[in-house]
Amino acid sequence: MTTHWVYCIVLLILFSTSCKQQKEKSEQQQGEGQKPAVTLFWDKYNLEDTVAIVRPEIGEQAIVDFITIAQQSDSKESVAALKKMLQRASQTPAVLEFFVENFGKYLYNPNSSMYNEELYLPVLEFMAQNEDIPQYEKQRFEQRLALIRRNNAGTKATNFVFQTPDGKRHDMYSQEAPYTLLFFYEPGCGGCASAIENLQPELTVQEWIRRGDLQILAIYATAEYSLWKDYQQYIPPLWINGINTDRSIIADNLYDLKASPTFYLLDSNKVVLLKDRNLAENILYLGQFLGQ
Repeated sequence: MTTHWVYCIVLLILFSTSCKQQKEKSEQQQGEGQKPAVTLFWDKYNLEDTVAIVRPEIGEQAIVDFITIAQQSDSKESVAALKKMLQRASQTPAVLEFFVENFGKYLYNPNSSMYNEELYLPVLEFMAQNEDIPQYEKQRFEQRLALIRRNNAGTKATNFVFQTPDGKRHDMYSQEAPYTLLFFYEPGCGGCASAIENLQPELTVQEWIRRGDLQILAIYATAEYSLWKDYQQYIPPLWINGINTDRSIIADNLYDLKASPTFYLLDSNKVVLLKDRNLAENILYLGQFLGQ
């Protein structure tokens, strides 16, 4: 817990320090008719210097600064700049490893305030095509790439089968409601317990469920039956509580469950509206359409 808070504090300090400066620099450069700041960003770094560039105050700070600029820039220009940088870094394997690991830390860690799968995607694509790394390493990036490409906003969510406490089997597509909140949880998970505790007394959420506008489908994907059975008392009765008994969600990487809890908000056709957003964002989104 202490390590988690220290990480968050350090990240916020790095982010806040760079955000204002980089935005002003970007606006100034573009106002002068130069190339976008994101395009020029890595030109000033020696990516072959294995001593300096991998120091946190240089390399890691550069990553934070780049992400700050990239999130305020044209997405195509940001991706192009990132790919060009990775190509340069690949000339020095130790440098490439350092940057790939840290891009993952900032862009793919759900606890990161800079979490951004769209920007992390070109990193994975680059590494999945990298012929200079061992095959098992390539497979790791390929698997993560496949996960990120699944169940994105605007695409139909992947179907799966689950069992309810009465022993009946259902599939996710057969559930009928204008909105479905997929809540992937783990028994004993502190974050999951907190989400349940926060959702349960929400009168607006309860009203949405009662009038049939919202369905909360709580799914335990790891499928340890005894743990799930013992935990049923903590799942609110208005929710649908299911266990993925065939373990397909985990075994076949149907959903990206890198942390618990994980939420997916779906419409009536099971098209993803929000992917892996926190509970507050999901409720705020629903409030726009279902009212308070």
